[in-house]
Amino acid sequence: MDLLHGEVVLAKSDNATILLTTYRLLYEYRTRSFANIVSIMLEDLDASVLIYQSRPILLVIGILLCLAGLAVGQAGAERAASAREINGAVVLGLIALVAGIVCIVRYFTTRLSELAFRSTRSQIDMHFEKKHLDRAVEFLNAVAAAKNQRMLALGAR
Repeated sequence: MDLLHGEVVLAKSDNATILLTTYRLLYEYRTRSFANIVSIMLEDLDASVLIYQSRPILLVIGILLCLAGLAVGQAGAERAASAREINGAVVLGLIALVAGIVCIVRYFTTRLSELAFRSTRSQIDMHFEKKHLDRAVEFLNAVAAAKNQRMLALGAR
């Protein structure tokens, strides 16, 4: 990404797709068949949003269902007259175990972590992993500080 005259890079995202400079936020994503480049001047930045959402109840329900499924299935297997006999408790245990695994998978696939920067004409969205939440907060604070400095510099003219 080319910088403007006098522009200095202040911060960049871990994957270097977003640059924070003294004048603007730059986003660049390219593949062989697609390119998305967005530039938002700091003085035009309307909102910076950090969203983290998870549903821990899915994890709790999933773990409880797995434990219940294992317990019920084990009890049913012990009651079976022979090793080949399958009774209702074993089937119920297996169903609970599968449902528990589905809940656990849903928990991990429905978590949302996003950092968004918006102006009246454009938007930059960046997804991140929860383990990088602290770094996303640092980047958000750096953008706020850079915007403040830019507005002070423009006001001094």
